[in-house]
Amino acid sequence: MKNVSHTLQRINRIASRHPELALHLFRQYAIRVGKAPTALPPAEALRELERAHNTIHRLSEIGREITSSLDRDTIMNIVYRHVHELIGAEVFAVGLYRPEKSLIEFPCNLLRGRRMLPYVRDANDTDLLSVWCIQHQKEVFINDIHREYARYIGPDGLRKLTVFEAYPEGMHEVLPTSHIYVPMVLKGKTTGLIAIQCMHANAFQEMHLDMAKTLAAYTAIAIDNADTYQQLAQAQQILVSQERLAALGALVAGVAHELNTPIGNSLLTASTLQEETQELTKIFNANQLRRSGLENFLDMLADAQELLLRNLMNASELVSSFKQVSADQASQQRRSFNLLQTSTEILRTVQNQIQKQGHHIVLDIPPQITLDSYPGPYGQIITNLIHNALLHAFEGRSSGQMRLQACQSGAGEVTILFADDGCGIPGDHLRRIFDPFFTTKLGQGGSGLGLSIVHNLVTSIMQGSITVQSTPGHGTSFTLVLPLHLPQEI
Repeated sequence: MKNVSHTLQRINRIASRHPELALHLFRQYAIRVGKAPTALPPAEALRELERAHNTIHRLSEIGREITSSLDRDTIMNIVYRHVHELIGAEVFAVGLYRPEKSLIEFPCNLLRGRRMLPYVRDANDTDLLSVWCIQHQKEVFINDIHREYARYIGPDGLRKLTVFEAYPEGMHEVLPTSHIYVPMVLKGKTTGLIAIQCMHANAFQEMHLDMAKTLAAYTAIAIDNADTYQQLAQAQQILVSQERLAALGALVAGVAHELNTPIGNSLLTASTLQEETQELTKIFNANQLRRSGLENFLDMLADAQELLLRNLMNASELVSSFKQVSADQASQQRRSFNLLQTSTEILRTVQNQIQKQGHHIVLDIPPQITLDSYPGPYGQIITNLIHNALLHAFEGRSSGQMRLQACQSGAGEVTILFADDGCGIPGDHLRRIFDPFFTTKLGQGGSGLGLSIVHNLVTSIMQGSITVQSTPGHGTSFTLVLPLHLPQEI
C-alpha cells in the first residue's frame, strides 16, 4: 500500500502539467486496482501504472525538446518522430489557422517519414475534418472513418480525405482510416491543429488521444515561439539595413560637404583667372600691354595653377577615399590593407560631422601596421564608434576630444583603442551596452543597434574581441584586439 500511495502522489504532481493524462491514469488505476483487484493483481497494476508514469515523464522530456527549437521545420520533424514512436502514426501534419484568409495552411506534412508538399484547406468547408476541429475547438477521434465520419462531416468529405496536391511525383496516394485531430490553442486562441493518421482501422486508443493533446500544446507554444523569433529576426534585419543606409547617407553627406571646400576654391580661382584673362585681352587688343602687366599676369597665373592643382588633388583624394570606404563596406571582401591609410580614409568621410558639432579627433597609428582582414567591417566599426560618441558622449558641450590609436600588441595581433573624454556611461548601462536595441536615446537618433553591430562585426567577421571601460564624468574607451592575419576564410 505504501508503493500505491507513492505512485498516486507522483500522478498528483503530474496532474498540474498534464491534466488529461493524469485523469486517464486515475481512471485506469481505479478500474484495475480499486474496482477489479481480482482481475488484475495490485503488483501488476502498479507495473502498469509505472509504465504510464514513464510515458508521462517521456512526454515532458519531448516537450522540452520541442519547445527548445526556434525553427519550424525542426519542430515538425521532432514532433513527427515522437508521434511515430509513441502512437505509431503513418501520417503527421500541422495545420496553421489563418482566419484573416479563411484558410488552414499545412506547411509541413509527413507520410511514413517522407516530406509531402505544402497545401491549404478552405476554412469554410464543413466537409473537412480539419475545419470541424478548428470551428468546434475540439478533438476528432476516429478509428474507422467509414463508420464514424457522420459525427464530423458529410458524405462528400470522404472524397476529400486524400489531398492529391500534397503528393510529390512518385509518391503513392493513401486513404487513412484512423484519424486524430487536436486543436492547438494558445492563450484561448486556436492557432492551428495537429493531424495524426493511420491506414488501418482501430489504430488508436484513448491514451493516444491524451498524448496528442499534450503534444499539440507543446507544438502550439513552439511554433508561436518560432514565429515570434522569425518576426524579431526580420525586424532586426530591417533595422540593421536602415542603420547601414543611415550610415551611408551620413557618409555621402560628409563627403559632399568636404568636396564643397576644394571645389568652391577651384571655382573661385577659375573665375578670377577668367576675369584676369579677359582684362589682359582687352589691354592687348588696345596695344596698351606693358611688360610689368604681363609679368603680374604670369605670376597670378602660376598662383592660380597651384591653387587649382592643390584643391583638385584634395577633391580627388576625398573621392578616392569615399570610393574605397564605400566599396569595402558594400563588398566586405577580405584583402590586405594598411591600418593607418584605411583609418585616415574613414576619418576623412566623417570629419565634417565631427567639426560641425565642435569636436576633434586625434589619429595615432604607426604607419607599418598591415592587416589581412576585412576593411569594410573595420570601417563600419570605427564609424559606429564615432557616431556613438557624437550622440552620447558630448551632450550639452563642445570641444569634445576623441582618440583613435593602435599598436602591435603581440604575435599576430593589433590592439586598437577608441576613447573619448565625454560624460561616461553609468554602471547599470555598461553591462548592457552591446545588447541589441538597448539605447538611452530612443526617438532622438538612437536605434540601439550601433554598438550591437560593432560587437558582432568584431567577434564574428574580424574574429577579435572588444571590451569597454567607462567612469561617469571621465569618458569611455573601447579596446579592440584583432588578428593581423585571419586564421581562415569565413
